[in-house]
Amino acid sequence: MLAVERYRDRRASLGKAAELAGLPVGRMIEILAEYGVESNLEHEDYLRGLENLRKAW
Repeated sequence: MLAVERYRDRRASLGKAAELAGLPVGRMIEILAEYGVESNLEHEDYLRGLENLRKAW
């Protein structure tokens, strides 16, 4: 719950919240959705993530 609260209050990024909870990022996303917490990702963050994924493939 601490990770959910910190993410919701924008005191932790998605990755940091997942790390705090000891969970993979995908599971953290599911938990945030279960609690109705909206994404804090900005458009630029999303694009940067896509670029990193493209580089990894």
